[in-house]
Amino acid sequence: MKKLTPFLVLLILSFTGLSAAPDAQKNLDGALNYLKSQNVGYGEQFCWFVHFNGDLWVEGYKAYGDPQWIDAGEEFFDYAISKMQKDPDGYPGWIGPEIGQEKKKGLTHHTDTVVGDSVVMVDILGWAETVLKDPALKSKYGAKANEYVQLAETVLWEKFNHRGQYYTDAAGWVSYPTYSKMVRLSDGEWEEFPGRVISNNLNKHYDLAHGLLRLYRITGKEEYKERAKAVFGRAKSMFRYYKDDDRYVWNFWMPHGPYDIEGQAPRSWVSVHHQRAGYQAGEAKMFVEAYDTGIVFTEEDIDRIGRTNEWMGKKGWVNAEGGTAGTIWPSLTRFNDWVKQTYETKTLPSGKGDRGQITRDYYNKVLKDEGPGWLYRQPAPGDITDVPLKDGENLSMTVIIPNKIELINDDRVQLATKTRTAGDLKIELMDKDAKTVYGTIYENTHNDGGQFDSPLWDGSIEGKGKPNPGQYTVRWTFNGDVRTEPVFIVQGEKRDDAESTAMKPGQSYSESFEGKLNDRWSGKDMETSYDHAHSGDKSLKVPREAEFLFGEKKRDDLPAKISLWVYDSGGNTKSGNGIGWGVETALGDKFVFRQAWRPYLNGADRLAWFNTAENAWFTPHPSVGRTSGWSHWVFDFSTTPATITKDGKRVAGIDDKWLPKGAIALYLTNGATGPLYIDDVTVEYPQ
Repeated sequence: MKKLTPFLVLLILSFTGLSAAPDAQKNLDGALNYLKSQNVGYGEQFCWFVHFNGDLWVEGYKAYGDPQWIDAGEEFFDYAISKMQKDPDGYPGWIGPEIGQEKKKGLTHHTDTVVGDSVVMVDILGWAETVLKDPALKSKYGAKANEYVQLAETVLWEKFNHRGQYYTDAAGWVSYPTYSKMVRLSDGEWEEFPGRVISNNLNKHYDLAHGLLRLYRITGKEEYKERAKAVFGRAKSMFRYYKDDDRYVWNFWMPHGPYDIEGQAPRSWVSVHHQRAGYQAGEAKMFVEAYDTGIVFTEEDIDRIGRTNEWMGKKGWVNAEGGTAGTIWPSLTRFNDWVKQTYETKTLPSGKGDRGQITRDYYNKVLKDEGPGWLYRQPAPGDITDVPLKDGENLSMTVIIPNKIELINDDRVQLATKTRTAGDLKIELMDKDAKTVYGTIYENTHNDGGQFDSPLWDGSIEGKGKPNPGQYTVRWTFNGDVRTEPVFIVQGEKRDDAESTAMKPGQSYSESFEGKLNDRWSGKDMETSYDHAHSGDKSLKVPREAEFLFGEKKRDDLPAKISLWVYDSGGNTKSGNGIGWGVETALGDKFVFRQAWRPYLNGADRLAWFNTAENAWFTPHPSVGRTSGWSHWVFDFSTTPATITKDGKRVAGIDDKWLPKGAIALYLTNGATGPLYIDDVTVEYPQ
């Protein structure tokens, strides 16, 4: 039979109303050229570029049945893998600049990331799973698929476990924080950066768990399933239930470990992403795949997620909270008729070029007729996560950090809270089953939306002492919303660091900076200096941050009296926040006077006061006049209310709501100017 020319094929297709399948080799060439044209190194950004085309090869194969798409996927992934390097611990990863730093000159450190490794490995495992499930493909590509699976086990499981780069709370929920180490380019060795450690954005935890889901389905290893359950189970436990619409909302980031909160507020913002709608679309897709694998989520859960996407679309494509940036969630077409109709009639036809055609053909030939039933397996007993519904329209965050109290060590936890409206907040302790109320832990009135409130709690109830060891429930109520979280109270074992290092009544310290610094000082690059001195020859030079700790963090504020002399060079009118001095509370909030240059602040002549509990460093309050040269400051918390003086005169105009009742450290910051110089510090704890 004579072979048809491409022209005749196109002519026949035009008469039949069909279109030719895109060419696998052409798409491979385009994808590889795209990767090679991006001058970003081989860190996280490179991984996102790989992920952009990562599912193309499996979708192309399933849509057209042509093994050339499998061949193309192998070549594409082999190229991506060729760019991996080994970290100092011997584990491979895509090591390069931190995301957003790719074009920055003079970088001294590189790193790999949880999400970079995960998004590429998820796509590679999708290819491997497709091959290993098909006997015909397995006979040709099975060796390569098994090679990919072994690499994924090394990267997603062994590496992060070896590093201890995951956090498990007392309830068993797991998250993956950023790593404390980066690779120093000068010698290829690790360098510690403890301040880097923070919980990743939630999509990044889910991406890794997504890879573990696929590893579990391929290998059958239960440990992969259990870890995925611990990550996705935490996701379900954080859902915010909107009862009037019977739907779920979830945040872009949430605190989890002790490193995630500083003072009253978490170290990142807590809300639905207000700009990038793709985050929740991708997360919904991963939740559906977890459901299809028979873990964590029920069909009712997925239906509620579908109703959220329907609500977003009917409101004009707002986000799940009603803000900007909403989009269709295609993974929900199997569960929600409105989403399905909208996707098929509006979104699907709009795709351009080969990618648009592949998406349409894959949907119409493979996905369209799939029902909402299980695609992979039925859930085993215990694989579905059972957590109570937690309201979240007015109360958008409730987390206990950490969620275990060791009585023998007099532990304190923070009841991290965020409200979205004004109202009265009440936090209570209940029994494990949330049926019996033991008493009220905390109450406060919130006057503004978006307020954080994170009181310390030692497990006790006023007038009743501390409960016996066991599991309990903490309940938040606010404006009709109710949320509960488990807390675990244990006897524990005495820690070496449990002995108090706080000052005792009647004690005092003084520093003139003429000799060796007291061990209570900490800070990077601080040094004694001859540049300026109030008395003697030297003062303390603070190029970055420093603190003098006289109490204990996460314990009790002390009624101390702190005196210091501060040197202000004067005259600088740069934009931003300059040198600052003040105190830190046991919660970690900073109450500071500092140079703040805004057009409305007259920062050249006046200082502003801040309390980071209010809104980090974003809310300056105009205060006392600046003094060039040395000025004398006293923060006296031995009085009620506290008094603050500058050169012997009381500083007025401080809102009592944000004036601390005590402190545990003297806090100093260089800010955008500086360096800061201080001298003749005294700290007294009156009898």
